[in-house]
Amino acid sequence: MKKTIDYRRIKIKEGIDLHLLKTSKFKTTMIKIYLQEQLRKETAPMVALISYLLFRGTNNRPTTLEMMRYLEELYGADLSADVQKLGECQYLTLTLELINRHYLPGSRDLLDEGLAFILDVLTNPRTVNGKFAEDYFAQEKTVLKDDINSLFDDKSKYANQRCIQLMCPDEPFGIYKYGSIKYLEKITNEDLYSYYRNLLRNNPIHIFIVGDIIETEVVEKVEKAFLDFKPRSIIISPIVAQKKKVISQKVIEEADIRQGKLAIGYRTNITRRSPEYYALYVFNGIFGSQPHSKLFQNVREKASLAYYIYSWFDSTKGILQVSSGIESSNLEKVLQIVDEQLKAIKEGKITRKELDFTKKAYYRNFQYLLDDNEALIDSCMVEITNGLEPVLEELIKEIDKVTLEDVQAVASKIELDTIYFLKGKEGAKDEAGNVEENA
Repeated sequence: MKKTIDYRRIKIKEGIDLHLLKTSKFKTTMIKIYLQEQLRKETAPMVALISYLLFRGTNNRPTTLEMMRYLEELYGADLSADVQKLGECQYLTLTLELINRHYLPGSRDLLDEGLAFILDVLTNPRTVNGKFAEDYFAQEKTVLKDDINSLFDDKSKYANQRCIQLMCPDEPFGIYKYGSIKYLEKITNEDLYSYYRNLLRNNPIHIFIVGDIIETEVVEKVEKAFLDFKPRSIIISPIVAQKKKVISQKVIEEADIRQGKLAIGYRTNITRRSPEYYALYVFNGIFGSQPHSKLFQNVREKASLAYYIYSWFDSTKGILQVSSGIESSNLEKVLQIVDEQLKAIKEGKITRKELDFTKKAYYRNFQYLLDDNEALIDSCMVEITNGLEPVLEELIKEIDKVTLEDVQAVASKIELDTIYFLKGKEGAKDEAGNVEENA
């Protein structure tokens, strides 16, 4: 495969790494900063709340409106703040996308201005009397509370998260990326600001820059921008706890919905660092992540028992999940077919056609990944979280080596952990608000 992206990792200081992805595919330059923390019940909503507050304003530009006006001055640059969860790590992220200098009139290079701005957002949030502006703190705490509560409004996402929570009651992976209302309510402005300063001072930082860049220039700019940052030696582990023994459980809850939401959680006993990772990747495509997969073809197309069905896995934690929308009355039928498809792969009932289709699908997906700068960054961050260097083009080469026997071997390691079903009520409303009886 022709190499289209050059990746380089440069240590700015201990615990502060710069990741350069040089490519001419984009007309923009993207800067994304990850501030890493261990995922914990007490601090998860604190990290989330900080991300909300950073977006409200800085001491130099105290309102969101002033920040937006400055972004317009940067030729319509785009800024976002969020949190991400990878395994049992939580990341506070800031992303800034700028027009690349090759597409600007004159000799103006926005990278210097962009770096200065994103660091101002990260390190200089609007404060009053040594803490976050009180009105901003109160407002964003309410917004975050609403956002956490709104998870239940998206029943499919809720079922997936509830299944993970039931699978991992004593593992950090069970924590929602925004945390819980219980711990959010306990946060004070003073405590949050103190925690934020400590986080910024001590925790690992990863800076990604993607675009048509000159490496020596960018490294010099970033070193200058992070001159006042001190080295940090905290080690954040991608996996803190792992269940020793899997005991399967089935949990059924009820909600005022017409379409039931099913989530089935499995332990694969394989992570991104495992030699069998690529075989698991291919297994997932054959099992449920692709339109030609066994789950889609047998549950939805042949049996017509699901509105949707797919599988996904967290490679850092090694958890696989099946997600589906079904009529409540069809639960046992769907569970039986899902189990049959997993057993079929374990027994080696996989065709060469299924294997080839899966590899071709992943090749197409990889091409799409190369055309999406933020997805490219996020993909690299998975590797880095797991202590690996991003392989990029090597991914397809490794997938191409996977055999039918490899897929069967990884399937044999997969164990059922939790079946979670959010059951619909008779006469419940559909998404349009119409009352319908279950079929």
